Amino acid sequence: MRNRIRFISICIALFSLMFFVKLYSLQIVHSQDFADRADRQYQRPNNTVFNRGSIYFNDHTDTLISAATLKSGFTVVINPKIVQKNGNAEDIFAKLSPLLDITHDEFMAHAEKQNDTYEEIKKKVEEPVGTQIADLNLQGVELYKEKWRYYPGNNLASQALGFMGYKGDEFAGRYGLERYYED
Repeated sequence: MRNRIRFISICIALFSLMFFVKLYSLQIVHSQDFADRADRQYQRPNNTVFNRGSIYFNDHTDTLISAATLKSGFTVVINPKIVQKNGNAEDIFAKLSPLLDITHDEFMAHAEKQNDTYEEIKKKVEEPVGTQIADLNLQGVELYKEKWRYYPGNNLASQALGFMGYKGDEFAGRYGLERYYED
């Protein structure tokens, strides 16, 4: 009976030792690896709402003219932790400011947020500008592909076309043709 209790005690002690070694390894030795992996998880949800079609007008010659369509581009995001760690916020601003319409104070307000890993700098950045930003290969600057609803005629027939909007968490057509053709 004593041998059995001694064997079980040794097994519990070995299991506890292995458990604490594993915890030490995860939390102390490899903590920075896991923190970096966690920082890379911040992504915007994929908007499947923009699998919608376009709405067209017909002119007097039956030529189709786009009234509501999709535009593709990017959202420019910075990771303030990386920007602060490298100490190059001014350099990044100097390179982005000719491409984006953003003030120095506005950029620095985003870049100086401590313990933040995701700050949107600019939304609806068109593809050529996004490509130029990607070519700069700036550390701490990321681009996320996005699509948005675009009305080339601005307010032209806006009462008939309607608009897209949020109701709670749902982003869908809220008025006019956008709502009528939601399905």
